[in-house]
Amino acid sequence: MTPTLALRCDIQRDETVPSWVSRLAVLNSAETARAFCLDMGLTFRACVAGRPSALVKLSALTGVALPVLERACFRSESPYFILRGERFAQNTLRRTQVCICPQCIHDDWQASGANPSEPYGRIAWQISGIRTCPHHRCALSVIAANTGRSTDDFAFQLDGRRRQIEQLAKSAAPRQPSALEIYVADRLDQRPTGAAWLDGLEMQVAITSCELLGTLITRGADARPMTLSDDDLHCAGDAGFRIASGGEPAIRQALDRVARLHPYTRSGRQGPGAVYGQFYRSLVVNKRSVAYEPVRDVLRRHIIETTPVGPGDVVIHQTIDKRVVHSITTAAHETGRNPVRLRKMLAAAGLIPADHKKFSNHHVTFKVEGAERFLASYKDGLTLKDVAAYLDISRDQVRSLAANGYIRPRAEHRGQRNDRLPTYARDDLDDFLARLLDKAKPIQNPQDPCYTIAAAARHLRCSTAEIIRFIVGGQLAWVGKDVACQSYNSVIVDTSEVRNLLRGPKTRDVVVGRAKTLLSTTKYVVDALIREAYLTRRTAMDPVRNQWVELIKAEDIDRFNKTYISVYQLSKLKGVHSFHVIRALANVEPAIDKGRVGATFYRRDSLPEF
Repeated sequence: MTPTLALRCDIQRDETVPSWVSRLAVLNSAETARAFCLDMGLTFRACVAGRPSALVKLSALTGVALPVLERACFRSESPYFILRGERFAQNTLRRTQVCICPQCIHDDWQASGANPSEPYGRIAWQISGIRTCPHHRCALSVIAANTGRSTDDFAFQLDGRRRQIEQLAKSAAPRQPSALEIYVADRLDQRPTGAAWLDGLEMQVAITSCELLGTLITRGADARPMTLSDDDLHCAGDAGFRIASGGEPAIRQALDRVARLHPYTRSGRQGPGAVYGQFYRSLVVNKRSVAYEPVRDVLRRHIIETTPVGPGDVVIHQTIDKRVVHSITTAAHETGRNPVRLRKMLAAAGLIPADHKKFSNHHVTFKVEGAERFLASYKDGLTLKDVAAYLDISRDQVRSLAANGYIRPRAEHRGQRNDRLPTYARDDLDDFLARLLDKAKPIQNPQDPCYTIAAAARHLRCSTAEIIRFIVGGQLAWVGKDVACQSYNSVIVDTSEVRNLLRGPKTRDVVVGRAKTLLSTTKYVVDALIREAYLTRRTAMDPVRNQWVELIKAEDIDRFNKTYISVYQLSKLKGVHSFHVIRALANVEPAIDKGRVGATFYRRDSLPEF
């Protein structure tokens, strides 16, 4: 095709179509690009918008191949612009600014002898995410803004600005291209980027997401990109790309750090907008933009899997069907239990972090998976009074079962006040009953010598704990189940068999009263040592008094005295007041703490000389 325009210039490889048309206008002595286009039978607006009819006509006028022109223009497809198959939103382009690299323009003038038709506008200068010249390693400069329709008339905008641009070239701030800028350039030129996850996003989404994420990471949740300086945005884009290029795992890891470091208030009313700032708010506001859905999905899954949102809650335009994370507050609300007690029980079960006391109930979180059984049992938990009714026994019997470890509350309460505080799980009680009745034989109308556990204990003047120990230990050859009863009272034992087991062989074991003397302590401490499994207690017939007594194994007492020594014993041994003993052992960790058994014991092999 023979071009019809006599005076023409070649379009540069990295030049925009509007810049090239502007240079053609100067070359053909037109006052403006707009006037030149009207003379050529087309409009400058059509050239700027990349309309096919305008590009075809420009190709015919100049002889430049149509594909070359198509690769050099931002084609308008309202509300977006398309360049080389990549979509850009209005906010990712400089549509109302004239941005240049002053050193590039200076070089253009130097090479052309100040020919006004030679300096040209680069494609990269139109993209807001690019703020650095990759050739001169300096910051780009905005020389004009809000100039109306003449913004794209590049040669017209340079007219009369030579001194300003020369000054900018001398003072341009040195700066290396950011990782985001390099990525955008590589993607436009179809070079490998090494960022597969970002490549799956639209260009405008990739740029905006990197800058928003980088702003959150570098400037905090309160920062807004529109208020940041060019240097700050350059750093934000670099930081955001380095994270986002790693895909969802890297982004989630960065968001985890943001959440951990956020200074939460104790009110617990700070939502994700306060934690993730504009990165979150922009994804919520731009709900009609389907292109941002992959980014929304990453943040949405992060919020669902790390914060206590539950069924019915809406997270970034999506209603939650299943809870993933509980806080103490939400768990207390769901179970209907006191959050203070719930916190203690979760800590005892190892379901919340060890440093949970540093945080309020709203901010102590734990995964629902792994805690479902615990919460279900706690929700239906039974107090001591409820356990007595559930097993159909007295509260004293419940206390005996608990003291001997046959049933355990879900949280230990070592205080002496309000012993109804512990909560027991139905599952634990059912397991206890199942152990008692594991090998039981059905029986109707049991008669002497067959009795219930409680009745057998009264008949033999022993504790129910002893009889239960024989049952669960498999020492009884026969255990019955009264078909007319349910629960604990359905368990039947043969008292003659139990009596033989209780009598046992002659032993060195000592009664509790004698044990406290041998250990130089009190009965309260002895009972506590039995409860903590340092000593073993059993019931046997005293041949002298001909009655059942509680004995402690002599081997346990000997072993305990050889291994441990109390502060009281040390003070007697050293002939000093216990105050001086405590002070001398200030740096020695007690083997048994006073809070557990009522007295402090040290290992003998850990005592220093004093």
